[in-house]
Amino acid sequence: IRFELCDTQGRPIDGFSFYDSETLFGNELEHEVTWRKGADLSKLGGRPVRLRLRLQNADIYSFQFAE
Repeated sequence: IRFELCDTQGRPIDGFSFYDSETLFGNELEHEVTWRKGADLSKLGGRPVRLRLRLQNADIYSFQFAE
């Protein structure tokens, strides 16, 4: 699974693209998503974003955003 954060127009936000995202492998119940450049999510606070997931041979049960 890979993760991407986009603006409201669907364009990837710099530092938060699929290619910056770690790839999640395995069977986990809890996992914190990170990006390679150590992108700081606080700069996105207060603005709308879209979360895009790319799955290959995978399922998502649930997800949440937490501080």
